[in-house]
Amino acid sequence: MPDQLLEHNRLVSQQKRAAVLRAAEVMIDQGVAFHWTTLARRARVSVKFINDPKHRDLKEQVKQKLAA
Repeated sequence: MPDQLLEHNRLVSQQKRAAVLRAAEVMIDQGVAFHWTTLARRARVSVKFINDPKHRDLKEQVKQKLAA
C-alpha cells in the first residue's frame, strides 16, 4: 500500500509540473504579464508548489522560457 501511495504522489507531482510548464508557455505566447502567482493560478497549483525547493529545476525551466 505505501508503494502505491508513493507512486500516486509522484504521478500527481509530474502532472502539476507539466501543468506549470504548459501554463508558462501559454502566458508567454499570449503576452500575459508574468507573475508567479498568476502562473500558479493558471496551472491550478499553489505558489508553494512552485517555490518548493524540491522543484527548483521547474522554476529554472520557467525562467529559461521567459528569457528565450
